[in-house]
Amino acid sequence: DMDVTVLAFAQWVSELKSRQNHVQNQLRSEMSMIRQSTSANQTDLSDFRRHGAAIQQQMQGEINDIREQLSGVFMEITSAVRNNSSADQEIKLKIQALNEQAVRNETAFAQLADAADQSQSRLRSAV
Repeated sequence: DMDVTVLAFAQWVSELKSRQNHVQNQLRSEMSMIRQSTSANQTDLSDFRRHGAAIQQQMQGEINDIREQLSGVFMEITSAVRNNSSADQEIKLKIQALNEQAVRNETAFAQLADAADQSQSRLRSAV
């Protein structure tokens, strides 16, 4: 005859093992889901990094293109400024030459006016 206490203890140990197996199976299932999620997230992260690197390369190329265009524009501006400076210098020289010619013309006109006055005075004296 088995003792009732021993039977109760054996049943309790059996239930404890059954619960342990159930919990262990549940943990394994959850760990498997975590591994699958981690693997999927790793794949997504790799895809994101690859995509980010491609975008970065594209942007770097566009930045280089913009830099080249800006460099060309700055060279055009520099050339235009030099050309305008040269043209301004030419205009200043022409204006200066015209002013000098105007002074000469005024001097010549004053000399002609004096000569005309002297001729007129001589004519009056002669008459």
